Amino acid sequence: MTLLLTCGSRFTRKTGRTSSEEHEKLTELIVKAVGDHPTTSSIENMPWTAISREMGTRSYSQCLNAGRAIFKSLVRRQDTNDPVPVPSNEQVVD
Repeated sequence: MTLLLTCGSRFTRKTGRTSSEEHEKLTELIVKAVGDHPTTSSIENMPWTAISREMGTRSYSQCLNAGRAIFKSLVRRQDTNDPVPVPSNEQVVD
């Protein structure tokens, strides 16, 4: 019998608060998924399963819960014309 562990399974996921590195990575994944113009309706179409898989340390529901707060702050930034953070592996071209 082979036991297959998936990313974010109960055997590999962390518990407790997200670390600053996890928060940054989750923010980058959300920005990558919604682009430069997040809207409140975009959260319904977020690929949380893929984001959880990419995170590797958090379950779907953990990513969803933490991601909602991050997502709301991104929408709030857009509403106040603050720049949306660009993932660190991408460069802004003027």
